[in-house]
Amino acid sequence: MKFYIPMKSHKWGFKMHLLCDSDTHYLYNILFDPGKDGKKFIYFEENTSLGESIVLKLLSCVNDNKQRNIFFDGWYSSINLIKKLTEMGYMNTTILRSNAKDLPSKIKLEGYDNAYKDKILIQKYEDKKKIFFATNYKIDKEDLKNTYNIKNRGVDVFDQYLENSSIQRKTKKWYKKVFLFGIDAAIINSKIICELKEKRIYSTVLFKEKIIETIFEIYKKYNSNNDNFKTTNNKSYIPNRFRLILHNIGHIVNEKKRCKYCSKKTPYICKECNLHLHPECFTIYHNNNVYNKTNY
Repeated sequence: MKFYIPMKSHKWGFKMHLLCDSDTHYLYNILFDPGKDGKKFIYFEENTSLGESIVLKLLSCVNDNKQRNIFFDGWYSSINLIKKLTEMGYMNTTILRSNAKDLPSKIKLEGYDNAYKDKILIQKYEDKKKIFFATNYKIDKEDLKNTYNIKNRGVDVFDQYLENSSIQRKTKKWYKKVFLFGIDAAIINSKIICELKEKRIYSTVLFKEKIIETIFEIYKKYNSNNDNFKTTNNKSYIPNRFRLILHNIGHIVNEKKRCKYCSKKTPYICKECNLHLHPECFTIYHNNNVYNKTNY
């Protein structure tokens, strides 16, 4: 499932296909690319290419009747895909590669800047290399390039949000990377919704800090009203990595003492026995030292 992409800074990685809003950059849908052996799970129909199938699968989550304009780059695009999206009621704008199928032959010649094929406008721009823009709705030819460049940034901006304070860590387990990506994406989507509701902009780091503070404030209220979360010494038992944060908002954490079973230090404590025990040592200790000595 790993891809080698030499143009990227991280040349080896997993490929995610995203559907994002052009204005808010909200993530609507994700399609995980399973690699060469899993391509059959992506194909939408028998007569569609891989790029067409990915676009159509991503759009399958859009169920409303609003008229939408879809922007995608040259890796996915084809004349056939534009026709299918037109039949489905979508407006769409894209870049076509110079070797794209069904591209009008005269548009490649000098002196021809645009051409029509099946009511699809194909506009040529020459910069460092020839670029072909295609759209299925009426737009000024001069505005076509600017519109595409502005509206096609939905996925790019979402990626920028992810990179600002990513929780990704080095790991050899591929599923951990995918799982952490999902958490990151959920946080960014929450941030976008919060910004729209409160009409203000948060930095990604600040928004994550607010989430953590809110979680601990809820825990603090629940802990103060629930005796099951207290030890006999009125001290809560919480993992060490949360000590500093919890201390700052008024929580008290047990001191580390040696586990009764393995003798290694732990902040966890058994409420009934008032003994320090690791969670993994809890069952073993009680089976050997408590239940075996009874008449059960």
